[in-house]
Amino acid sequence: GLLPPNFAIYGYARSQMTHEALREKLQPYLESKQDDFIVADFLSRCYYQSGKGYGDIESWKTLNEELVKREESAGEDKHNRLFYFAIPPNVFAETGEAIKTACMAPNGFS
Repeated sequence: GLLPPNFAIYGYARSQMTHEALREKLQPYLESKQDDFIVADFLSRCYYQSGKGYGDIESWKTLNEELVKREESAGEDKHNRLFYFAIPPNVFAETGEAIKTACMAPNGFS
């Protein structure tokens, strides 16, 4: 109950993975920490997008399309996006540029 109702987490990396595979990877780290209902609710908000690389603008555009669909269905005026980089330093700049080009929030902060 502490997360906003429309809160979602999208993971992005080069590995091919489904939303469900991401959830299966996360679940063991959460199971003993909270009730099953809370863990299931949190995991249902976790999604995954793979790309050819961190600077792959087409993949970031695809992620943006998914985010826009989710945001439009939320029925709110502002949609904030937070990007957390757990990536090698040598790809930090190209990742930031790709996000700036293809995946910034149209209204709200990024």
